[in-house]
Amino acid sequence: MERWSGLPRRRNVYIAFATFGLGVLAAVVWFREPTQPLTREALDAARQRWRDSGVRTYEARYRMNGSLCEVRCREGIVEDLIVDGRISNTAEVRSYSIDGLFDLLELEFANLHDPTGPFGENAPSMMARVRFNVQFGYPERYVRSGGGGMARGASIEMVIFNRLN
Repeated sequence: MERWSGLPRRRNVYIAFATFGLGVLAAVVWFREPTQPLTREALDAARQRWRDSGVRTYEARYRMNGSLCEVRCREGIVEDLIVDGRISNTAEVRSYSIDGLFDLLELEFANLHDPTGPFGENAPSMMARVRFNVQFGYPERYVRSGGGGMARGASIEMVIFNRLN
């Protein structure tokens, strides 16, 4: 009888580890972020969807690299720009529009595929993933990470997008 006395205890430990592992796997599947790699095809298709949508008057609130950006555009022109709660006085307000975000993603794509660019030899080891809005095509989420060295990550996360008439 002593030979088998440790078996139920060991079996319970195995069951506990298996249950924990399945729980972690379920959480990863349930909460994983549905993004795709930033590719030329995905970027071009999303930009075309944005153009085809005809949305030119809108307000958007998004986080970019930790800053909260609030922009209001009328007929494609930025009317109001607030960054981290303060009215921005930048001369480059277009950069904060949806068209400007697409320009930024174009630059990111170019930099990731140019070994002589700002990411240098780190570019091949960097990860860039994006999710575009299904209906309008605007970027909902963008994350760039990896590369090591001096390469810093980047992110865009749309919080609110409202089409205005």
